[in-house]
Amino acid sequence: DSDPWKPIGSFGRQFTGQFEGNGHTLSGLYVNAPEINNTGLFGYISGNAAIRNLTVSGSVTGKEYVGGIAGFNDFATISNCTGMVSVSGTNGCGGITGFNDHGTVSDCTNLGSVSGVSYCGGITGYDQSGIISECTVSGKVIGNSFVGGITGTSSGSVLVKCHNGISGIHSTGGVSDIPYLVNKTGKAKLLHMNSDTADLVIQDNITVLDGSYPVAYIRKNAIKGIKKLQSVTMGENIIAIGKNAFRGDSQLKNIELTGSVIRIGKNAFKGIDKDAVFKIRASEEDFERVAGLIRESGVKETAVFERIEP
Repeated sequence: DSDPWKPIGSFGRQFTGQFEGNGHTLSGLYVNAPEINNTGLFGYISGNAAIRNLTVSGSVTGKEYVGGIAGFNDFATISNCTGMVSVSGTNGCGGITGFNDHGTVSDCTNLGSVSGVSYCGGITGYDQSGIISECTVSGKVIGNSFVGGITGTSSGSVLVKCHNGISGIHSTGGVSDIPYLVNKTGKAKLLHMNSDTADLVIQDNITVLDGSYPVAYIRKNAIKGIKKLQSVTMGENIIAIGKNAFRGDSQLKNIELTGSVIRIGKNAFKGIDKDAVFKIRASEEDFERVAGLIRESGVKETAVFERIEP
């Protein structure tokens, strides 16, 4: 305890190298810096930095951006690492990294505990436009606000096939702007869309790391109340549209979708333009079926339906 570890890399002198753990375990990590930001085995990693194939156990105490592997991950990569670290701080505490800023965290597992005031997560406390892929959490996560099993809060991030093994806590604490979530079956769900969007195109697939995933679902409330939205073109893989998905998008008038849709939630299109035009790429049989689902989802009787040859 008299000789705590000094994290590798700081904001002023960032770690940009490659650290290959070769499957080894680093035991007894001890960081005691309650007044210092960016603490962990590594303090601040950035750019082409990569930390791979490493297990770490011990304890890390810091102020903001505290992680078992790295305090702050700035555009860098952490892969195939396991955290068995007791992590504690104030804001931005994560079992693997405290703040993941446009970084990638993949194939990582956290078994350690995480505690802080806000933005606390099993993998990362705060994720900004990063990728968290195939990560697993089973350790405890404790905080007062923005607490999640995978990430405390996320903005512009993509989560791929992650598993939150903590009962009673959501995978994401405060989801402010995660556009897509890929489930364990490899299908992507659109969660959120920018409020400035006027013409929305939902692609057939999204590409994350080395994988391509079909966009199959639109989450409930995902595009609700976007006053500027005027047109939507849905990809060919959309099969389900959640309730209230487009509710209150009062200027939404042109919608194009396919006959692959099998479920549309309650009030999914309620409150859109009364003269909305739905163009459905489908066979005659599927056209009638999908049009029927739309009619039951809150559109006005004045809505128009047009069939397009698939």
